[in-house]
Amino acid sequence: MTSGPLATRAAERITTLDAVRGVAVLGILTMNAVAFGLPAAAYANLDAGGSRTALDWVVGGAGEIFADQKFMGLFSMLFGAGVVLFAERAAAKGRRSVLLSLWRNALLLGIGIVHLSFWDGDVLFAYALCAPVVLALRRLPAKVLLALGGTCYVAVAVISWVVQSSLRSFSSVLIDFWHYGDYYGVIETWFLADYFGRALGAMLIGAALYRTGVISGNQTPSFYCRMAAWGLGVGLPLSTAGFALMAATGFDIDWAVAGTIPNTLATVPLCLGYLSLIALWNSAREGACDSASAPRDAWRSPTTSPRQHSACWCWAFCSTIWI
Repeated sequence: MTSGPLATRAAERITTLDAVRGVAVLGILTMNAVAFGLPAAAYANLDAGGSRTALDWVVGGAGEIFADQKFMGLFSMLFGAGVVLFAERAAAKGRRSVLLSLWRNALLLGIGIVHLSFWDGDVLFAYALCAPVVLALRRLPAKVLLALGGTCYVAVAVISWVVQSSLRSFSSVLIDFWHYGDYYGVIETWFLADYFGRALGAMLIGAALYRTGVISGNQTPSFYCRMAAWGLGVGLPLSTAGFALMAATGFDIDWAVAGTIPNTLATVPLCLGYLSLIALWNSAREGACDSASAPRDAWRSPTTSPRQHSACWCWAFCSTIWI
């Protein structure tokens, strides 16, 4: 079978990207499992999910602290890096990189719209709309891209505080969101700002990490050790504090939106910490046994797209649920 003009040969694969992609997508499953098995409100309000035992709270708290938005952020960074990587490789092969990238994102948008029609947790729609922004800004200095990405996250946190301050605890729009998982009015506006703001912010950071070789595994082990220590040292206390605040207030509705702020601000440091650990693991396993490379190898087929792999994983995962 002949590969397409832009197909990636096995020798050209960036194995760290494959490893990050595999870990991120499997981690996203732990986030979505909440929506698969519990009422809609439980994704934001653990107290609405019927948590009764200590084990319920341990599992729910671990998901909030270690997984919620972190693996999505990691995958979004990877997608932002992919936008730049795709454009560079297309240009290197004499293709019209911008037009080809836009066509690729138009197809992604179509897939996202179809997916969004039956699953409101879709992210492809947001990625397709944010990708042209990343494409337009991809040549900016890495520091500027990092600053812009960080600004998006800060803006999301500020918007969350403003929205919470504008609502009263007896507001029907807030009650329906917190107890029934319904999004409308100002809550829907906040959700869209949060949805697109975090996606664009992480994609811009991912573009910067690709430009500096960080997400590609091209930095030294000592660099990744320092970044892991910083990311986990900053992110875990922030994320833990956010969950502790919500738990201490009994998941009070007065913190329904503002309570997401610590988790939002913890996402980038924790993503960088996770990325560093994955890069170190991927580097260390080069001389290890092949079985250690399963999560990475599951994503490295040169003729199969990540979306095809995603479909296979989702099919397998959903099959286990229905069985």
